[in-house]
Amino acid sequence: MIATIILCTILLFFLLVLIVAVISNRNKTVYEGCNTRFSIIICCKNEEQNLEGLFNSLKNLKYSGEYEIILIDDNSTDNSFEMMSEFCSESQYYHVFRLEEKSQQGKKYALQYGIEKSKHEWIALTDADCIVPTDWLDELDRNAKGQVSMLIGYSPEVYKTSFQYFKQVATAINYAASTYAGIPVSCNGRNLIFYKNVFNEVGGLNGLFQYPAGEDKLLMQRFKQHKKRIGYLPYPPVYTFPVEKDLLKHQNLRRYGVFKLSTIPWILGMSLIGLLLILIPIEILFYGNYLLAILLLFILESYMIIGCILHREKVRFIYLLFTIVFPYYLGFQIIRSGFKKWKWKWK
Repeated sequence: MIATIILCTILLFFLLVLIVAVISNRNKTVYEGCNTRFSIIICCKNEEQNLEGLFNSLKNLKYSGEYEIILIDDNSTDNSFEMMSEFCSESQYYHVFRLEEKSQQGKKYALQYGIEKSKHEWIALTDADCIVPTDWLDELDRNAKGQVSMLIGYSPEVYKTSFQYFKQVATAINYAASTYAGIPVSCNGRNLIFYKNVFNEVGGLNGLFQYPAGEDKLLMQRFKQHKKRIGYLPYPPVYTFPVEKDLLKHQNLRRYGVFKLSTIPWILGMSLIGLLLILIPIEILFYGNYLLAILLLFILESYMIIGCILHREKVRFIYLLFTIVFPYYLGFQIIRSGFKKWKWKWK
């Protein structure tokens, strides 16, 4: 009974946070924008099959303010660099660079290099396998106001199966709830925006190059540790496409494996929730707290529904079923990733 009450209380708090976020986003003032100058930075390694879609979406950006596009090639062995060079020849505001030193290869070095080459105050990150929406920069400009130093954006992968896409939505909802609550836990480098001066102030990526992955999450933690304000952008989404099947297993291990890079309070908090999830079925089975179980289910499903509304995603009935099993799936993947090694294209 105690475990169910604790989890109900936690979920109810984050549900209220999401409700406030939905109301707040609907009551935003009229956009007057195009005042912010952006440097869009995209790192690439062997992405020739994805670049055409990326380039078309970049050309379709409708932002009337000032921005530049910086492409960094991390010594691709396919035709990526040639394709990027051809694209950048179309505008004086498009720039391409290539990492040459073998001792400084990898996405973190590419990001650092691109940021050093940028000239505008706001850095907008996405990936070479993404499709950016036409109003992307307009929405970034609308939200890059006040004391916000970083914006965490929504970036789902376009999977064919319902459960795979549900994972993207559910993960984004958790990112949104924690960020709006003032305790951001993670982010996605496919749609991440930050103020360049603050990036330099907190040390940039210095000291993070030894980590094989999680540069976006580690950078977000730096902003948080220096008490910089971090916001969330639920719309528009920057879409990306799933990797090839043979890389999908390693991608999942990499993603869930960065859990160990989280702050100690968050690791302890998630461990507590994991324990509660184990205890709740036992409580229901032995003590018959069915009304409390129904209340928990109602809050959990409401959390999912409000989160979908926030991200302008359709609320599918199958999602309500997935919501019940997803916490257990997530815990299993986190534990599994701690015992297996992964490889990625940047290595």
